[in-house]
Amino acid sequence: MRPNHIFIFDTETTGTDVHKDRVVEIAWLLATAAGEIILEDSRFIKPDGFTIPDSAV
Repeated sequence: MRPNHIFIFDTETTGTDVHKDRVVEIAWLLATAAGEIILEDSRFIKPDGFTIPDSAV
């Protein structure tokens, strides 16, 4: 990554309680300092047996 690039990382969770809530999505973006998007992607995370609650929407 070059010094004039910006990397942004984002997470989405089911809530704010670190003991019971879970990360359900991660996303990232690489851009130039001028704002041109070079690369971006996101992934949903759903461990086996886990249902994302409606309240997380």
